[in-house]
Amino acid sequence: MSRSRSLACIPAVVLGFSSLPVHAETLSLFRSADLSSGSAVGVSTGAGKVDILDNAGKKISASHLFSTDVTAEIAVHPNVKISGRLPITFYTNDKDAKADKTLLGNATLGARYVAPIDGPGDLAVKAGVGASVSGFTATSLDKPKNVTNLTDPAVMDYLRDAMTIGTAAMYSAATDPGRHAFETVAAGLDGDLAISSGKVFAQGQLGFRAYVPTGDEEDDKSNYLMRLGVGGGYEIVPGLAAIGELSTSARLNDVEKDEERFVHAMDLGLRYDHKHFSAAGRFTMPLDEVFRDSNIMGVGIDLAAKF
Repeated sequence: MSRSRSLACIPAVVLGFSSLPVHAETLSLFRSADLSSGSAVGVSTGAGKVDILDNAGKKISASHLFSTDVTAEIAVHPNVKISGRLPITFYTNDKDAKADKTLLGNATLGARYVAPIDGPGDLAVKAGVGASVSGFTATSLDKPKNVTNLTDPAVMDYLRDAMTIGTAAMYSAATDPGRHAFETVAAGLDGDLAISSGKVFAQGQLGFRAYVPTGDEEDDKSNYLMRLGVGGGYEIVPGLAAIGELSTSARLNDVEKDEERFVHAMDLGLRYDHKHFSAAGRFTMPLDEVFRDSNIMGVGIDLAAKF
């Protein structure tokens, strides 16, 4: 399976909104840039399922994915943060124990500049601009010379691993594009605008991603994606907010007739923020038919220590 094909199911316009309420300036959404001040280290965990279908659309097995992302954001200046993330996914299939596999995702390094903007009345406004690069660490495939020889155990292992990585890429397509795009380097730019008034907050994000293959397969090509995000929340009690976040992904390349240009997903959940830590729980549901057919859904918990 080529990297360009793995990216075909990784559209990219993730919509996101992080929080900036007056009483809890550090509240943020689940997937968008955190525009708060200060540093933090944490883990983001998740669990989800994908039904494997045959050509007639009939379920033949169910795959389960468990993820753990180690994250860090370090404030090197009152307006500047550098960040890092290393994602790990464990994959299992209920009909094939040999498919069980731990997948390393692409590591990401980034930097972001954030500044407050004078708003009218009690409206608090912040703007941010960020850049990132990811790649180098995702689990890849060891392709045999003759992939048509189905009696060769190495070929069967290759096909099984290709299915595993492809399923993991499909699962994260709308919310984490490029997570499992092996032998690919991604460069990104994005901008965020966050507003808050009293207990209500919202944030929008517009971004661009370029995915450049680093392998030697002739059919590989670069992929270009737009990210557009919108979301917000309400601070129920000081520090605790109910949040909704819409993620949309769009491919800028030409797409085949059976491929999706746009992909959407919704996150709903709660986040609690304290001056020393934050905790969040979320439910994720893709909104497109291609994902609903496979009954893709997931839950997650985010924990971080702040300093």
